[in-house]
Amino acid sequence: MIKNIEKFLIIIFLISLPWQTRYIISSGQLENNYWEYGTIALYAIDIIVGALFLLSLRYFKKLKIETWLIIIFAILLLAINLSISLNKQISLWHSLWIIEAFVIILMIKRSSIRTTTLSLIFAISAAMSGLLGIWQFLSQTSPASKWLGLAEHQSGVLGTSVIEAVAPDGVIERWLRSYGSLDHPNIFGGLMSLSIIVLIWANLNKNDNRLYRIFSLLIIVILSAGLISSFSRGAWLALIIGLIVLFLTQEKRWQAIKKSFDFILCLVVVSVLFLIPFYYLLIPRFSNNSRLENTSVIERVSGYKEFLEIIKGNFWLGSGLGNYGLALHNQIPKKLVWFYQPVHNVFVLYFEELGVLGAVFFIFIIYAYIKNVPKEKKSLAFCLALALIIIGIFDHWPMSLHPGIIIASSLIGLSLKQDNF
Repeated sequence: MIKNIEKFLIIIFLISLPWQTRYIISSGQLENNYWEYGTIALYAIDIIVGALFLLSLRYFKKLKIETWLIIIFAILLLAINLSISLNKQISLWHSLWIIEAFVIILMIKRSSIRTTTLSLIFAISAAMSGLLGIWQFLSQTSPASKWLGLAEHQSGVLGTSVIEAVAPDGVIERWLRSYGSLDHPNIFGGLMSLSIIVLIWANLNKNDNRLYRIFSLLIIVILSAGLISSFSRGAWLALIIGLIVLFLTQEKRWQAIKKSFDFILCLVVVSVLFLIPFYYLLIPRFSNNSRLENTSVIERVSGYKEFLEIIKGNFWLGSGLGNYGLALHNQIPKKLVWFYQPVHNVFVLYFEELGVLGAVFFIFIIYAYIKNVPKEKKSLAFCLALALIIIGIFDHWPMSLHPGIIIASSLIGLSLKQDNF
């Protein structure tokens, strides 16, 4: 009975993963404006994870000593970090996200559902968000929905992620990038690329099942179009590198490429067909002549300079989980609220918020992860880790935002899962 409840909750969790329905407990405020990174909210998916946590308690007595050491170290680190944080409420909430991530990893890892099935469910869930993203791009509108956790995005509003490009007729156009069901096109694009990798891996490791394969190809079509419409360069790069590594790490490399040829062909054809009418939108993403792209580059470079100033006072213990924006505000006050966001690099952000002690813990986690990846999952683990690293080098969402932590922990759980458990 408990096993069936656990299976049901894991499936519901994966299906709900991209949706951001939440109850805002406390709105973040900075410079007298709404500040997302200081907002305290309970997500609908948190309730599912809470139920999974209760079910996971029976597994704790079976945990290895190494896992217990990680848990104890994590609790001590979070307690120390909380004691010195600039805003204890924000740090406490982010600490709960870390605990949530551990529960997700544990429950997916211990699940009796096969990894190929979980991978398909994960990809289906992403495809649902992908369909929304494709519609947003083609209709150039993104209405709000409190029940689905969707915010309104309009290309004419400042702060919205858009591409500014010169159309073939010489008119300058602003095109809304796809958000899907997520907070930013980069998160949406990241989810699309990671889902494609997971789905192709699953088909390489699935016994010939025609229906499974046809259904997977249909999903690839949606994910590919969604990925292109996000116009996320980091997600594009993560997918390319991730797939190259996936095939290079296969024992029968050419056989794997041959088996996945229809998936790769589908990905290429969809991308080409999608971009033919919108080719001019690619130019700003790879050009130094675009005003918005130049502004983005300048802001990211400045972010590293600001980090070097902030870290001087927080080198050993950090400023507290979720407190990067506040540390930046203390360093450079009286800027517009959008200025106070995390640096666009997960590893730099992690170091600033958790300090040297956090860096030591991070190294320990990497060691434990590499050691515990099952032999049959090493290919999946390696390509997913590399894809997440690439995304993390160019963005902060895998650590700074709730959906990022949920997505990353779900993928870690998949890569650690043993199907013969």
